Amino acid sequence: MTEANSSFEIPTLLTIRQFADKHKFISEAGIRTLIFKQEPTISQCIVRIYSRIYLDEKKFFSYLMNKKKN
Repeated sequence: MTEANSSFEIPTLLTIRQFADKHKFISEAGIRTLIFKQEPTISQCIVRIYSRIYLDEKKFFSYLMNKKKN
């Protein structure tokens, strides 16, 4: 395994429901509002596979922290 491959981290992808169940501070409706309100920077947190939407957990929290600073 090369050094470039060893630094690769597999992201934790969660559906909107799974994310809301795991993190009680935000509801499914709240997440959907952020996504479908077309926040330009939230697109970095979303992985779409056909009609399914997944959130990259680490990137979503990074997005929230950056939003808090602004």
